[in-house]
Amino acid sequence: MKELPPQDQLLKEHDRDAIIMLPPDGWFCPYCPPPDVVGTVDWIEGPDGHEFGRCRRCGQKLVLADAA
Repeated sequence: MKELPPQDQLLKEHDRDAIIMLPPDGWFCPYCPPPDVVGTVDWIEGPDGHEFGRCRRCGQKLVLADAA
């Protein structure tokens, strides 16, 4: 069985950072330029109806603000 590397080698650059709130139309990671129209963030809808995301490239966690 292969052993995993230490956790600090598994984490991405922004994994430990606080969640960033983006405006309702801000679907892209503020740190990583989008390579295409889809971008680098995987989004899910939480149980409260808010959209939560995490950047595949740097690990930054994101949430969308409510539309006013």
